[in-house]
Formats: sequence, structure tokens, C-alpha cells
Amino acid sequence: MVFRAIKCLGLFAGSAFLWGLDPQKGIQEYLVTSYGTDDGLPHYSVTAVIQTSDLYLWIGTQAGLAQFDGVEFRKPSGGDSHTESYYITAFCQQDDTLWLGTRGHGLYSLNLETHQLIREEIGAKAVYALELRSDGMLWLGTENGIRVGTAGSWDQVFSDVDEPVRCLDWHDQFLYVGAKSGLMRFDFTTGWPERATVLLDEPINAVCVTDHQTYAGGDHGLFRLSDGAAIQILEPAINDLLLDQDGNLWAGSDAHGLFRLTENVWSVLNNRTDKFRDRILALWEDHEGNLWVASHFGLIQLQDSFVATRSSRNGLSSDIIWSIHASQGRVAIGTEGGALNIIDSEGTQYWGPEQGLESETVISVYIDRSNRVWAGTRDGLYCLEGKQVTKFGVVDGLIHPYIRCLIEDRKGDVWIGTKEGISVFSNRSFVNFAVGSGIAGPVIRAFCEDRLGRMWVGTDTGLCVYDGSSWRSWTDSRQGLSSAFIRSIFEDRDGNIWLGTYGGGICRYKDGKFESIGSAHGLPHDVVFFMMDDPLDRIWMASHQSIFRADRRQLMDVLSGRSSRVECEIFGDQNDILPVDFTGGVYPSAAVDGQGKFWFPTFRGAFFLDPLAQKPVSRPPPTSIRSQREAHWPFLMVAGQRTVPQNEPARFEFTALTFKAPKKVRFFTKLEGLDHRWHDNGNLRSVTYSKLAPGTYKLHVKAVNHAGIESLDAAEMMFVVPPFYYQTWWFRTLLVAIVCLMSLALYRRKVNRAHAQRLALEAEVRDRTADLKLANDELSEIAQELARSQEQLLVAAHHAGKAEVAADVLHNIGNYLNRLNVSNYVLREKAQQIDGTFASRLSEWLNQLESEGGLTIVNPKKRSQTMQLLAHYGQNQDRLKSAMTEELDALDQHVKLLGRVIQNQHAVADGRSYSRALDLSTTIKDLVDLQRDELEKRDISCELNLETKLYALVPVHKIAQVIQNAIRNAVEALEASHSSDCKLIISLKRVGSVAEIRFEDNGVGASPDIQKDVFRHGFSTKTDGLGFGLHYSANVMAEINGSIKFTSPGPGKGACLVICVPLKASKNRDESNP
Repeated sequence: MVFRAIKCLGLFAGSAFLWGLDPQKGIQEYLVTSYGTDDGLPHYSVTAVIQTSDLYLWIGTQAGLAQFDGVEFRKPSGGDSHTESYYITAFCQQDDTLWLGTRGHGLYSLNLETHQLIREEIGAKAVYALELRSDGMLWLGTENGIRVGTAGSWDQVFSDVDEPVRCLDWHDQFLYVGAKSGLMRFDFTTGWPERATVLLDEPINAVCVTDHQTYAGGDHGLFRLSDGAAIQILEPAINDLLLDQDGNLWAGSDAHGLFRLTENVWSVLNNRTDKFRDRILALWEDHEGNLWVASHFGLIQLQDSFVATRSSRNGLSSDIIWSIHASQGRVAIGTEGGALNIIDSEGTQYWGPEQGLESETVISVYIDRSNRVWAGTRDGLYCLEGKQVTKFGVVDGLIHPYIRCLIEDRKGDVWIGTKEGISVFSNRSFVNFAVGSGIAGPVIRAFCEDRLGRMWVGTDTGLCVYDGSSWRSWTDSRQGLSSAFIRSIFEDRDGNIWLGTYGGGICRYKDGKFESIGSAHGLPHDVVFFMMDDPLDRIWMASHQSIFRADRRQLMDVLSGRSSRVECEIFGDQNDILPVDFTGGVYPSAAVDGQGKFWFPTFRGAFFLDPLAQKPVSRPPPTSIRSQREAHWPFLMVAGQRTVPQNEPARFEFTALTFKAPKKVRFFTKLEGLDHRWHDNGNLRSVTYSKLAPGTYKLHVKAVNHAGIESLDAAEMMFVVPPFYYQTWWFRTLLVAIVCLMSLALYRRKVNRAHAQRLALEAEVRDRTADLKLANDELSEIAQELARSQEQLLVAAHHAGKAEVAADVLHNIGNYLNRLNVSNYVLREKAQQIDGTFASRLSEWLNQLESEGGLTIVNPKKRSQTMQLLAHYGQNQDRLKSAMTEELDALDQHVKLLGRVIQNQHAVADGRSYSRALDLSTTIKDLVDLQRDELEKRDISCELNLETKLYALVPVHKIAQVIQNAIRNAVEALEASHSSDCKLIISLKRVGSVAEIRFEDNGVGASPDIQKDVFRHGFSTKTDGLGFGLHYSANVMAEINGSIKFTSPGPGKGACLVICVPLKASKNRDESNP
């Protein structure tokens, strides 16, 4: 049986290969993934594999067929129910049909769209080979010869070939046939040939023909035919051959592994633990260049990866690697449970208890300049020199048997790091450094010898350095360390010392100072197990989860402040093909071999890569929405449209046809007709929509692969959700027609009933008309009476308006009379202070001074004149005082008389004042709003706490004047306080049968002696005040049977004015006004 991917590359038109398996890599370096029955295969034995033009893989097994998208194996849902027992031997695709050859059941055709499986009658039960010619004819290699034809019509050809035909291959106009008797060739260049040319007398299972050579694999090995000669180039039995896109020849053997021929050099993939030692039955190369191997114990995938691996699968004794060191063409690997492995040009050598290395676990390895291999274990130190193994323990002078670190210094001494300190092996004896000798801590994690010959040592509790005579250590953050848990030490090309820490990122030691970089600056992790540089001056680091690298110049820029972040390129993280679980914590940890490749220890084996190689660019993943039968959707095909019932959820399943990290593909969906944006489905490969409204929808699906590359084109599927019958246009039209007919019938019935009612009403109208005429006459009389009442109300309103005007005028005149009264009082006080005896007393005083000789007026005439002037001045002062007193008495009489007149007129005006039901809360709000600008201008905050729906039947104008006076007095008191936090609180609430209005301020306040006079007529605390406002307010409140009260805690402590307005009208008021 043979299948060659090179023959079906035409199926992937428009899907050219991006890259294949790198032929420069060793065959052991490819990433290998195995699939078995636990992953969903129908049977553990895989017998055939093919990739169809829709990019799905089809897997043939001894128990039937399966479709594979990289994540899930699915069995076809249509056709023969007994296909699970079929032994699939061969595949071939023709348009949308997949042809299946079986052993025991003949030939089947599978429709790739509907998965309908149909058996063909060909006259044979076993089909071993299928080959499609360019003319559309399918050639079959069967148990008893060759058959050719199309669906439903098959003919046997070349009757002389009546034996089992195991392989067929068309090349140009030649048909190559491999059978038990040998390799035959039929020449069709001149027409249908009569007989074949025998090229090889060996049982042939596979054939691969190129333009220059022919390869034939059979029971006795692999043969190359050239110029009529056959040369055996491999001895193991070969079951299949494949020529990949790079021209490499792959050969699957019967039980000796997988072979690859590259540039005439053979390499083989097999070992004592590998599945490649099983029978390899078929080979296939997919559209991404992955190689698929059908073996007797499962399906195997080989793919290229930037990171290659060595593990128990390809030669190592264990997958858990602790330490790697490379030198002089050898790579030493210390493992957990697998002792020591040494890789050289001869292969992989195992050193364990049988070879003298007693411990099964090697934690640290080192190859010194003498080519000796040192191995540190949990029970001592081993030295491998040639075939001899020497063990050193505590009895030999070693400080402790648990060894984590090894290094050879420039003098040839070997430094050993243990759990209790350091031992130095020099001249076949040990020199020990314990904690008390100056080292930073007992548990040693890393070594590094710098260019000056100093030995740097990292511990669990700090860093120390030995200069040949003494130790210096750093153990805490106060000395500059970002973390005292040192995991690696590295010296760069400029002589700077770099530290990898556990939790503190990396540190650079330069000029006696530590500087650190962590995840806040762009590092993927703050745990760094090792550091080393490549020829491009990039520093490579590793953490638990990934390997990453950064340009050293960027790191220096961050440390110098020229940049805030460093860009790191990550390998092996959760988005990569190959996840990395780095071990670390020992020295040496990673290594560089003689070819410049970096080796890393992990829990999955030893990973290695070329640091100068470019990370491969990933291909956009094509997406596919599975067919309705395949996904078991409740869809129906109606008039050529995919339809889903409205009362059932629509579930869509989709996939991305990529086989590189397929489980890390993310999907995005959008349902046109419902969604306005893309929805992130994560790794889920299905989406369900329920209760979709009737209409036409189109589902769009796109994918993003592990490298972040998005699909070029989204997969699409259109479907229809039909309406229920009562949602259709014809049903609604019928319903409207029925409603119209019923409405018409009801209308006619109502018209008839209305006509009968009209006749009855006309009779009743005639009877009522007479009654209405009488009532009309009565209404006319009432209207005349209302007109007369209206005239009287207008006169009353006119008088009420005049009364309000008069009250305002009298109020203003009263204010001015109060001012005159105050002025009269002041002038009278000033007149009383005039002293008329001042001149006579001054004259007596001058005489006394003269008699005593203190004052002398020489001129008698001047003296006489002075005395006369003083006497005359005193007389004038007496006359002036008398005149002023008389005039002020007369003015006082006139003011009192005018005041009595105003009070009488005021009483008259008040008696005709206008009263109505007043909403107190609305009135207060309106009055505050009128003074809002003044309040804001003076920075006075006004708080209102008003109970609503409190009404009082009171004189509107007077109550408004009282409230306005109260607000104005509070504002003036606040302004006079010169306070930065002026506050006025006005509250209104019901207290029994009255409405209590409170005006509280934090102004100047008043003393107790002032509080008792505030309502007295003419009293005012302001220099220009008239003393009429509060007096007027008190009179108004007495008039309406209300009350007013003024209180203050004292000067500078604010004041409170309380007005109580009765909620019922006063009994002595004129209640004729509404």
C-alpha cells in the first residue's frame, strides 16, 4: 500500500505550502505528537491517511473511518452503518468524492458534503491501491489484478496481472505497478500497451517516481532504479514512500522506524521507547508541511518548530532535565530518575548504576577542560574520566553530599555548591567555605567567574564574591538587591555582572551599585532562572513558563532612564506550539554547544534552538463551518435554502484547519442580521442561538492561531428562520379581511339601531323643547342678576386696589416721619448740651488770673473790650438755646399731629385691604427668588425647609411685607457680621392651628437690652435706620391674631425671628372678600 502527498498537491490550489520540515534539522529534532484511541481514533491501528481539498484529514483504521480537524476525530454520520468494521487500506479524492479501498469489503465512495457512503461493485473484496489519472479515470489495485473505471462502471485490465496489486503510480504516460512478483511498468506513450516491462523481481509495497530516479520499497528493503539498474539502499522492509515539498524522500519501514533521505544522506527516527519502531503503514504531508505517519499503534504528527527537543521519545533516559553543559563536542545532561546522558557524535550514552554512577538523579553536570564529566547528585559528587567513575563524599572532605552547582575556574579547580556551603576541589583535596567564612548563605544556587578571576556566588539569601583572599556579600534590599534569592549570574561583554532572581526580575551590578528591571519594565516574569547572551548581543532568559530574550542595549536604556520599557520576544509560552516548563535553580542550567545552539532543561526533556534562526511566521488559519448532517443540526433544506425551525435553537459547529497548536486557536463569530460586532468565542468551537426572529441570517466565523495570525477570509453560512403560519403575510391578510367583514356587519347593525333611536329621540326632543324654553327664561333673569353682582364686585376690587396703594404710600410717609422724629430728638439733645454760662465763667477766670498777676493786659482799653465781648457772647448763646428749644418743641407737636393723621389713614386703608387664601410656602419661595441675586452677590447661602400645602386667609400685601422685612433685616445683620460663612435658614411648618415661619441667621445678633425694644416704634440699631419695619410687622401680626418673636443668644451669635400665622381667618376681619 502506498500514498504519496506529492501526487495530490493539486488539490490545494490557492493553498500553497508555507514551509515544510526543515531538512537542515536532524530527524530527531522535529516536534512529535501522537494520537490514539484515547484521543478519539476508532482503532489504535492506523492504516491510511489523506488530506482532502477542504483541508480536513481523513484517517483510515482497522475499524473504520474518521475525520480530523486537529482537535477532534469524527466518524461520518451517513451511509452504511457497518463501516466501523471496515479495514481501510487506501484513499483517493476525486472532486467532492473520497474513494476508500478496504480489505474485505471492496471499494466505497464517500460524498464529502453529505457524508453519504456508497459501496461500488467492482468484482473484488480487497482494494490495496488507488490512483487517479488526469483523464478522470480511477485505477484500482485489487486482490486479483488491476481495475479501471468510474462510479458504477468498472473493467478489469491487463489480464496477465492476476495477483494482488499493492501500489500504483502514474508518471507522465507510464503506469508503475507494484505487486508481489515485482515492479512493472506499462508504457502508454503509443497507446494501450499489450504487456508490462518488469523492472524489479522483488515484492513491492510502495513506489515513488521522480524525473530522474525511481524508488521502490518492498519486503526486502528500498531500491533505487537508475539507468536500468536496481541498487538496494535500505535493508528494512518498506511499506510506504513519500517525496515531500523540499525533495526529501521519506520511507516508512515495517518495524525499524522512519527514514529520511536528504542530499544522499539517510537519517532514521527510532529508539527503544519510540512508537516509530512499530509498523509504519502510510505517510502524508499536509498543507502546512506537517508529516503524518499512520502506524500500527496510532497516528503520529511530525512538525517543524523553532524549539526542538530531546526526551525519552528520542534517546534520553528521562524527560525531567535538571542540568545541561556542553564542551568539546559533547553535551552532558543530568536527569531525574534517568541518571546521566552524554550526547556526542556517536549518539546518546547512558551512565547509571550499571556503569558505576550509583545515583539515579543527577542535579548538576559539568565538563571540564580535561574532558572529565562531573556529576552532582543528592548523595555525593561523581567524576567520569574515560570509562572510570569516581565518587566523592563527606568522608573525602566534601562539605555536604547534596550538590546543586558545579564550575571549573581558570586555575582548573572545581567549585562545588551544596546545601551547606562551598567545596573547592584542588590538587585532589577539598577546601571548604561554610557560612561563617563570609559567604552570603549556605544554599548555593549559581556560580560565575568574571574576567578578573573573581568567583561570584548566588545563594538563597544573597550574593557574594571571592577575590582569591576574602569574601564580600550583599544580602538585602538596603544594599540594592531587588531580591536576595539569586538563581543565576552572568557577565556580559562589557564586564557588567547580571543577576537573575526569584521574584525580583534581573539586576545589574556596575560601579558598586545594583539596578533592577522587572515585569513593570516589560519582562514577562519576575522569576529568572538563567541568563546568557548570543552573538547579536541579545540576552536570553528563562522562567517557569517560557524562554525569552531582550536586546542588551534596550536593557541598558531602561537602567539609564532613556527608556521605560524593554521589548521581549517570548518562546514556548502558552501561545506557542511547544510549551516550556523550565526547571532551573541549579548551575549550570542551560548551555551552548559547539554549533552555537542553546540547550534548556525542562520537565518535558531538553529543548534546544539556534539563537540566530528566525522564528517561523505562521500561516493564517482557514476556517470551516461543518455541514448540517455532520453537526447534527435541526436544519431542513426547503427550496434550496438551509432552514432552522423557529422554536428550536440553532447550534453551529466550526473549526480551524490548522494542525500547528490547534487547541490554542481562538474563534470569533458574528451573526449577520442579529449581531453588530464580533464576539470572542475563545477556544469554543460551537455557538448556539435561541429564539431567533423570522428572517434570513448569515453566520461569519474567523479564527486567530497561536501566533496571533487572523484568518484571511471568514467562513460563512446562510440560513433562514421561517415564520409561524400566524406570522406570514397571507395569514395576516386573511385576518385583516375577516376583521373588515365583521366590522362592516357591526356597522350596518349599529346604523339600523341608530335610525330607530333617532325617531324616538325626535319625539322626546319636542317634549323637552317646551321645558327648555321655560328654563331659558329663568336663566335670563339669573344672568341679569349676575351682571349686577359683577359690577358691584368690580367696584369693590377697585376700592381694594386703591387701599393697597394708599397703604404703600402711608407706609413710606411713615418711614420719613420716623426719620424726622429721630432727627428732632437728636437736635434737642444737642441744644441741651449748649452751655450759656461758659462766657461769664471765662470772664471771671480771666479776672482772677489778672488779680494774681498771671495775666496782664497792659492796655486798659483792650481789657475793657475783651470783657464786653465775652459778656455779649454769653448772652447770644442763651438766646440761641432758647430759640432752638422753642422751634424743636413746635416741630415735635407738628410731627405727632401728622403721625396721628397717618395712623388714622392707615387704619382706613387697612380696613379695605385685600385678603385671600395664601400658599405660604410658594410666597416665601417667590420672595427669596426676588432677592436671590442680592444673596449671591453678598455670598449668603439661603436654605429653605418649607412644609407645603399650608394656606392662610390673610392680607396678602401685609404678610408679604412682613416676610420681606424679615429677610432684609437678616441680610443686613449677616452683612454687618463680615463673616466668610453667612447662612440664612428659613423654615415653615404647622404647629397646631398656626403656621410657624422661622428666620435664623448667624449674623451680628443682639444683646438682651436691645431685644426688648426691637418692636418699639422708632427703635433701630442702625445709624440710618427708621425703626419702623419691625414695629410695622408687630402691628400686622397683632391685626391677624398672629405673633412675632425675636431672640438672640447674644452679640455675634446670630438671631432668630419667629412669625406665627393663623391658618384660620381672624374673626374681626372683613370676610366678605374671597
